[in-house]
Amino acid sequence: MNKLFNEKNDINNYPFLPDPIPVTAQNWNESTPPLVTVSCITYMHAPFIRDAIEGFLMQKTTFRIEVLIRDDASTDGTAEIIKEYELKYPYLFKCFYQAENTSKHANKKELRKPFGLAHRAKYISKCEGDDYWTDSHKLQKQVEFMESHQECSLCFHRAEIKYENGNTASTYSPEFKGIKFFPEDRLFYEGGSSAPTASLFYRREIAEERPKWRKMSPVGDMPLKMLLFIKGRVGFINEVMSVRRLNVTGSWNDRVRNQEKEENIYLEKMIRMLNEFNKYTEEKYVHDVRRIVMSYDMKRLRLGKTQSIVLSSSEFSGLLRRMGIVQKMLIIIAKMLLGLFYKSPMINRMWVKVFSMFY
Repeated sequence: MNKLFNEKNDINNYPFLPDPIPVTAQNWNESTPPLVTVSCITYMHAPFIRDAIEGFLMQKTTFRIEVLIRDDASTDGTAEIIKEYELKYPYLFKCFYQAENTSKHANKKELRKPFGLAHRAKYISKCEGDDYWTDSHKLQKQVEFMESHQECSLCFHRAEIKYENGNTASTYSPEFKGIKFFPEDRLFYEGGSSAPTASLFYRREIAEERPKWRKMSPVGDMPLKMLLFIKGRVGFINEVMSVRRLNVTGSWNDRVRNQEKEENIYLEKMIRMLNEFNKYTEEKYVHDVRRIVMSYDMKRLRLGKTQSIVLSSSEFSGLLRRMGIVQKMLIIIAKMLLGLFYKSPMINRMWVKVFSMFY
């Protein structure tokens, strides 16, 4: 039986308006607790941050929200844009401006701590600075869903992809029609990216848990989704209510995946995190974990200049030792094919599926 998440922050503690109105038109007492915290992290997003913030401001709700934004020492004017809104709507915004970039800082956890501690609402809604919301009732719909389904730790919705290189936008979502809950056997569906960050809406009390494997991760969104997935049911709203930008120049993905050494380090850390997660869950999701680890190994294989480093690593040697003759032959074939088609996601997905059959 699924746990009901109604022990803390009971909904009766929050006042509601009769009908949804724009959050910019609401007038709450300072002592009124926000039901939803909008959490936004941004870095070098000057061309995009206004879209994100306008998406927050267009929300129509029956409850109080607060918007927390952390700028990681941008030098392109992002912070100045945020300050414009903070001055105009001081009752909505609480912003944090890092004096120096924390991405590779030795003390980054302490530097980021004040932002994390400021999250105080019952629910948290995520949106990074280069994404944005498109539905003015997004938060209202997600609150109503979560309050109606106390067994859910998280709910998310469909999103649209917007390629910054000019390609046509396309729908981004799992292809499930008519479902209300995400299937429990799809933890890593679409490589774990089936729930876009700007669609995540979850219970803060659960997200505050930080098991060892979560601390090992080089990124925050994937382990967060994994934690929420195993702690309760995951609701799915089959509506497009946000946009996810891809191929944004200077983004984290762009910076890491255009540097082979950095990408290899990232993949190694993700594999270690997943193996620790496997122990934490007592191998309940072992087949899902193996498939995603295999996909990361395939990505490591296709890294041209670092290929010799990857093949000599203890993790990869261990993987080879666990394989049978057929699997090893497939690895050799895959290595040759990926050397030719390393930019093709289709080839990568095909080989992951093939390996999964023999794993």
